[in-house]
Amino acid sequence: MSQPLAPSRARPSGSTVRKPQPATRAATERGLAREAAEAARSHGRVAERELTEACSAWRVENPLNAGDAPAIDGYAWVRKEYEAVEGHELRRYRAQAERAEVEMRRLMTEDLLTRLADRFERVHARLAALNERLSARSFTGQTYAFEAAVDRRHAAVHALATETARSPEAAQALLAGETEGPMAAALEEITALIAGQEDAARLADYRNYFVYEIGMKDAAGNRTTMSARALRGSGGEAQAPFYVAIAASLASAYYPGDRPGDENPGLGLCLLDEAFSKLDVRNSQALVDLYRAWGLQLLIAAPEDKRTTLTEVMDTIVTVYKSPDLTSVRIEAEHPLEAARRALHAINPEQVGIEGFRRSDAAE
Repeated sequence: MSQPLAPSRARPSGSTVRKPQPATRAATERGLAREAAEAARSHGRVAERELTEACSAWRVENPLNAGDAPAIDGYAWVRKEYEAVEGHELRRYRAQAERAEVEMRRLMTEDLLTRLADRFERVHARLAALNERLSARSFTGQTYAFEAAVDRRHAAVHALATETARSPEAAQALLAGETEGPMAAALEEITALIAGQEDAARLADYRNYFVYEIGMKDAAGNRTTMSARALRGSGGEAQAPFYVAIAASLASAYYPGDRPGDENPGLGLCLLDEAFSKLDVRNSQALVDLYRAWGLQLLIAAPEDKRTTLTEVMDTIVTVYKSPDLTSVRIEAEHPLEAARRALHAINPEQVGIEGFRRSDAAE
């Protein structure tokens, strides 16, 4: 008889049972330990660096004393400080402080916008005063007027400032954030300015909100501008607007907000080299009269061929002579009297004109 076979236990297909070797397991654990230690050191260095930066920023002594003390001392110090701040009585007023900050920013924004609007009004008032005096004078056959158009880059902020200054109700609605579109963007720009952002600093200067120009009209009403004239005008036509602009700038600097005169005296000194070199007699003298009317005292260096023209309008003529060998200099000063000025004016061909000479010849 055949003997019965003992049943065998089936091994799961594809499985392999191995016992880890002691050496391999120890190496793995050592590797994991090294990684953990390195991670701890890395976190420790980051923590020490952040602690050093915080102590420097807040100007307090570093508890680690430049790395001499153990890191646990730094942790204990941070924990103590954290608990002190967390339990400070001022934390109870945090909500009040946040509301106060919001209100302060709103007041600062409103004040800034109101000040800007006031400056805008002063710009227009100043230009109106200058144009009032310019309207009675003609240069190169044209009357001049200063113009200031709102720069489109800052038009939204300009409109926001103007609207805020218009009424308290409008200011409350705008500053409460009840707006959108360009006005909302303008309010964000003003907020950035108050926050001290450098790219918003340009908004603090009211002059940056305008594009300035000098408009010119002839007797027929044809209009041109200083910018266009500088590109295609003749020498005198291109030069005259610059002298008018210089006069206005200096008058505004010497007498800000006021008209020069007996009540607002000042030196008003203006130094010009080779002045009016491309202008004829009438326009040169008209400019000198303009400078005088705006309280400016002219000190001009001019060539000899301008002597006659300037003698008619200047109070003092100083002539500098050099010797032929350039070893010495002689200076002479003249003070033309009013009678001499009138006599020069009467015989100056530029003043008399062709028709004047014709009448004089006919009379003789």
